[in-house]
Amino acid sequence: MQLFQDHHMPHPSLEALFSFVHLDSTTGKATPVPPVLPVSAADMDVFCQRQAVAEARRTARQQANQHQRGDVGGELYVGAIDADAREGIRAARRLQELPALAPTDAVLMPSTCQHNTFICQPQHRNTSGRVFGGFLMRRAYELAFATTYMFGGVRPAFHKVEEITFTRPVDVGDLLRLTSTVVHASHMSEQKERGRVIVEVEARVTKPEAVDSFVSNTFTFVYDLRARPGASQLTLKRVLPTCEEEALRCKRARQLQQSSCAQLRKLCL
Repeated sequence: MQLFQDHHMPHPSLEALFSFVHLDSTTGKATPVPPVLPVSAADMDVFCQRQAVAEARRTARQQANQHQRGDVGGELYVGAIDADAREGIRAARRLQELPALAPTDAVLMPSTCQHNTFICQPQHRNTSGRVFGGFLMRRAYELAFATTYMFGGVRPAFHKVEEITFTRPVDVGDLLRLTSTVVHASHMSEQKERGRVIVEVEARVTKPEAVDSFVSNTFTFVYDLRARPGASQLTLKRVLPTCEEEALRCKRARQLQQSSCAQLRKLCL
């Protein structure tokens, strides 16, 4: 979907991609949908690109499920990070082991985390009896906003919603725990008066009686920061991953920031 306004023409003011699942009203399981037949070359191009994205997401979900079950022995992250990420892990280790001597312009990724735990109520359900995804997104947005506010020290300005992943449904009565983490932060200008922060929010359904939990949703939000009036620079620390899994999240956030706008524009042309 695209929204066009005169002051942004010829470019769209807002672009969004939606994915829907066709569920059987009786069983609640996914059912086949009529296939879409692309006609023109432009239709075929968009169709193939979205098919590739769908296949990549399906593979990522399968790998994540295997990793949670321990089937891959941690190999999911081996070789997936680059030299910059490994240097970040080494810098994080120095900050952990020698906090008095390590640089003060960085912060460990786990130190940026904020949490929110609540019970999902009946008024939050959708027509299928599950908890409405928009409600989860709003709660995740509020936590991400607060996390960015506490991280940057100034009131953030919302920039965009990045990828949202709905892995498993959330039921009424579930104990839902939201965890927000700053996965990337950088200055946007040479004078360092502006900055951008990417926050990832993980929604996890917790079942204390079964001593178990699982990830239901993952949200990624991007916020902009500006230095306080009268201040020449914005104080924005570098976020350091403490392990390869966190380094992979940082790398993925950087890639999303660099490529998402171009990809969305190309897909919608």
